[in-house]
Amino acid sequence: MYETSSRQRAMAFAVVAVGAGVLFVDACGLVFDCGCTSLWAGGSALCNVHSATGPHCPWCAHPVAGATALFGVVFAQAGLIYGPLPVGFRSFGLRGRFVAAMLAFPVVATALGLMHGTWYGYWG
Repeated sequence: MYETSSRQRAMAFAVVAVGAGVLFVDACGLVFDCGCTSLWAGGSALCNVHSATGPHCPWCAHPVAGATALFGVVFAQAGLIYGPLPVGFRSFGLRGRFVAAMLAFPVVATALGLMHGTWYGYWG
């Protein structure tokens, strides 16, 4: 079985976590269609949170919800990089963990976005 060093895991985690941090505003715009765009294209400058009337984006209007979503993504990624894998997935090694951690970003962000949007009544 191929063993990975702690340095390799740390690098893999750093790449996926930084990627999630940089692209999180894009996820906000995709989940809530609120006007948020990439950081290099204005970020949250066009978000509906700046409008006088609602509905307002849950992640931008409630910073704790946004932070919870981002940290939820990063914690899921950390679990996939560092945590135990089911027997059937152990042969994939660090590459498999890396891909799983990358896929965790849209999955977890969407799930938490749906939860926060429902909780704050964004869609209804």
